Amino acid sequence: MLDIKFIRQNPEVVKDGLKKRNFDIGLVDKILGLDERRRHILKELEEGRAEVNKKSKAIPSPVEIEDLKKLKEKIKILENELELVEKDLNENLYRLPNLPLPDVPVGKDEKDNKVLYEVGDKPKFNFEPKKHYETGESLDIIDTERAAKVSGSRFGYLKGLAAQIEF
Repeated sequence: MLDIKFIRQNPEVVKDGLKKRNFDIGLVDKILGLDERRRHILKELEEGRAEVNKKSKAIPSPVEIEDLKKLKEKIKILENELELVEKDLNENLYRLPNLPLPDVPVGKDEKDNKVLYEVGDKPKFNFEPKKHYETGESLDIIDTERAAKVSGSRFGYLKGLAAQIEF
């Protein structure tokens, strides 16, 4: 998760990184708006609590008691609002992906990636090797059909011996 201070200080850098990842840059503005709202609520809460502390130290008159009650109700409302704003802010921060390094090529998807280097020699077979999930399905230890229904493509449930090996 990106640090809110970094986002606050470098919104254009974050937006450029999101553009490179083909991500919605409106999320940055939404996060900054929520952060501004959170900071405003925190300031109001701090001022309200300071005023309550100041007024409650002296012996309050009946009118001041009513003012204190109203102020405490306002503080309670602000605390509830702060909780909601912080929850929304954190959910949006979790949705924000990490930024790519400056030397990462821009592309639409993983097919536009480039290989920087390879280690070792690729083995040569006199047959077409199967993909790991094809082998797993033929051995009945991976279930990609059911997993795709639950979480989408590119996912598989391990079952039987594969699950035991994983554990």
